[in-house]
Amino acid sequence: MSISKDEILEMTQGGILFYKLIISGLVLISDNRCKSTYNPFYKDGKPSLSIYLKDEKWRFWDHGDSEYHGDVFVFAGFYYKLDFKTQFPEILERMFEDLTKAIEQGTISAAEPGTIIAPAIEPVRQDSDKSFTLIERKFKKEDLEYFGQFGITIEILNEYNVVSIDGYTANKSSGEPYTFYKSRFQKLFAYKGNGFAKIYCPKPKSFLYVGSKPQDYYFGWDQIDQGDGHNFVLDYVIITGGEKDVMTLRSLGYYNVISLNSETASIDAKFAESLNYHTFNRVAVLYDLDETGQKASRELADKFGFRQVILPESLKQAGGKDVSDYVALKLDIDQLKALIQPAIDEDEGEPPGQEEEEEPPESAEVQDELNASQVQSIADYADNPDNPMPYFPEHIYEMLPDLLKESCELFDDRRQKDMYLISSIAVLSGCFPMIKGLYDDMETCCNIYSMIVAPPASGKAVMNWARKLGLKMHQYFWDEYKWMLKKRAEEIEKHEADPKYEMDLPEKVRKTLFIPADSSVAGMLQLMNDNNGYGVIFDNEADVVNRMFVTEWGHYSTILRKAYHGESLSVNRKQKDEYFEIEFPVLSVALSGTKDQLINLVQEVDNGLFSRIIFYKFQNIPKWRDPWRRKEGLQEKFLVFSNRVLQIYVLLPKNVKFELNPDQKSEFNSYFEKWTQEINDEREGSGAEILFRIGLVTFRISMLLSLLRMEDNIPESDTEITINCDLKDFYIALEIAKVLKVHSFEIYNELAGYSSKLLKFSKLIRTYYQELPMIFTRNDADNIAEKLDIKISTAEKWLEKFVAEKIIERTKFGQYSKGQPRKYK
Repeated sequence: MSISKDEILEMTQGGILFYKLIISGLVLISDNRCKSTYNPFYKDGKPSLSIYLKDEKWRFWDHGDSEYHGDVFVFAGFYYKLDFKTQFPEILERMFEDLTKAIEQGTISAAEPGTIIAPAIEPVRQDSDKSFTLIERKFKKEDLEYFGQFGITIEILNEYNVVSIDGYTANKSSGEPYTFYKSRFQKLFAYKGNGFAKIYCPKPKSFLYVGSKPQDYYFGWDQIDQGDGHNFVLDYVIITGGEKDVMTLRSLGYYNVISLNSETASIDAKFAESLNYHTFNRVAVLYDLDETGQKASRELADKFGFRQVILPESLKQAGGKDVSDYVALKLDIDQLKALIQPAIDEDEGEPPGQEEEEEPPESAEVQDELNASQVQSIADYADNPDNPMPYFPEHIYEMLPDLLKESCELFDDRRQKDMYLISSIAVLSGCFPMIKGLYDDMETCCNIYSMIVAPPASGKAVMNWARKLGLKMHQYFWDEYKWMLKKRAEEIEKHEADPKYEMDLPEKVRKTLFIPADSSVAGMLQLMNDNNGYGVIFDNEADVVNRMFVTEWGHYSTILRKAYHGESLSVNRKQKDEYFEIEFPVLSVALSGTKDQLINLVQEVDNGLFSRIIFYKFQNIPKWRDPWRRKEGLQEKFLVFSNRVLQIYVLLPKNVKFELNPDQKSEFNSYFEKWTQEINDEREGSGAEILFRIGLVTFRISMLLSLLRMEDNIPESDTEITINCDLKDFYIALEIAKVLKVHSFEIYNELAGYSSKLLKFSKLIRTYYQELPMIFTRNDADNIAEKLDIKISTAEKWLEKFVAEKIIERTKFGQYSKGQPRKYK
């Protein structure tokens, strides 16, 4: 555990609380000075030790022996008999340990910084019947072999205060002392706590507590990783079944793990709220696979919203039941991590240990849409056989590069397969910023913006599997960030121990592939800058992005439009005196949502952002799908796919050039010249910008597919390679473009019927507007309001807003007219 100097100073209000802990009877006589006292480090004839405040730090000076002077850390060095220069980190750890125990025991009390308190100096007295003594001994070979089968090393045992014992002395309930010694062949261990210990015997399995065990005992809490030294900003915590399970998960690289008294132990609601909202971003529960463990974990998940991790059935079949057994039985560790990862990732993904589930039906939204139109039926949610939205051609799936081909084969429903493919292309397009090609004399990467538009409960959740393709890259960057934090902490500690030491501090940047969809503009730009200018925004509910657009529409729209083309972005924060420039941003976006969520997102179809998004739209009748339809889960398979994506990223050189050959360029131009002429003939050129952007998307898809096709044959080079477009990939990209053209123009046709000023209103207001005739009276408007079950007073307010926005004109008193909306073939 890395403890910082500043953390100790904050914890002790500049050091005064540590002095009070060590020196009994220390008295404050003013805000910056204590009454002179005796030096605790030698027999002092008179009180000659001064403790005073200077530069917001409490210091000490012995007038009888000037060797004793300095700040609270020097004082602690004398107290612990540790060298201040060479053992400074150990001094910090010892201080933190004693202060924490003192706060828990009530010896001192925590207070807000700047507050002077007078803690009780007398130690807490234990009742005689609660006292105990452990008869400790060094770990023997067989002890370490026992823990070793679970992956638990001696370093982990020391970290969690686990000791091997020959026995212990305690008191009976009558107060009579007794001593217990283990048998010759018995193993006996103790988990040492603050004022108590848990005695554990593996065989026969048994345990008991000695001392004063606190009611809210959480094993592993004190060992939770503190990151860069700031407490309570941690990403996740895993609650597991027992002490051994905590240490096993620690051996697998999970630092934030705790256990309760038992799996059936209850959690205080206040503590649960603190875990969920104040301390950790995500709380996961990983209990035993038996009935008791699963029942307890379900209750915690249902009651407090924790994420449940279910161990695989292969564990039960092998004769085990908990995560320690899983490791001891040498089962697949990658599979275990694949089950845990979704529960501690930034998005919830699929429920751990289960197969993919559909989105819950949003019945209220469906009903609202039915009521608003007055003529809709459930058939409107089915593909219209007279005008169906096209699928991607089935034959292109056989031609895809292996990574996409193999993952697409896991989905048998055509709509789901299409949604997964388009979302995967968007995610993967943000994973390889090193590949660039020339398009219209401009250098471009393969980044793509996509959005699936469909009703609720239509299976859009399938796109979550596309996100999993990038999880290993995301973790790769996160590991780099943790290494950087560790390295910085080590360098700072060396410098604090020896001020002459010149620190070699790595730059403090947090790299991440996935940028949270609810990031502010400033947050998104900072993450992109830290990550060398690139990233992926992914969310299967466009409302998350909408919330940010509402407050920062202009900035967000500008940044997304610029990042799409790799145009430089600059940030100037005057308050922080900070300026940085992202010279070539590469941003990819994968979203899904309903039509109304899309309207709220784009706000107007003539805005350049709309034409930069490729859309896939459909309607269908919600159908029940068997949650156990697959014989094998997808988690393990996508873990393999994700590893393959990371391997491609690592093996690629810094620069990859992409080119079409002359014949491909000629055919490309032929297709898009034909489609442009169709737009001119049928639409008088309206929406041409959409077609032109689809041309760029086609080029980018060709680039990405050609790169993925090189998975097993990446040329060895540290600097630069050139990829020529594979004929298959060029053909696939054109086939996908044909379909995307139809879907995107379908969306455009629907939204172009609305004035951009009308799009900002809610669905019911827009429905009311559409029901109004071209020329109408106030009485006509009131009748339509009654038909839609809208209050007359409310409808009158809306009518006044329409007039104010100039989308309806008041021609004379009590009579109105509105313009004809645009309609296209």
